Amino acid sequence: MAVVDGLDAMKAPKTKAVASFLAKVGITGKATLLVSEGDKSALHLSARNLRRVDVADRRNLNAAHLLTNANVIFTKGAIDALVGELKKASA
Repeated sequence: MAVVDGLDAMKAPKTKAVASFLAKVGITGKATLLVSEGDKSALHLSARNLRRVDVADRRNLNAAHLLTNANVIFTKGAIDALVGELKKASA
């Protein structure tokens, strides 16, 4: 699992940018789940043509997503929202 800042900041779909990022971290071709916060259509469109890469909204995550992907990458916005939600639930 990893947290990345800026991956969900794309204004327009750029498959090459996502592919380049995955290559830099060494997970090209491996089952990867990108978790975003909210509807990030540019990220979804950028990753949809990449083999073995899925994108999910943080609120729609389930066990199957996590068990079927060896690599899970959260955007900073998604992890911040998840931590905030968990803090509220424990208070």
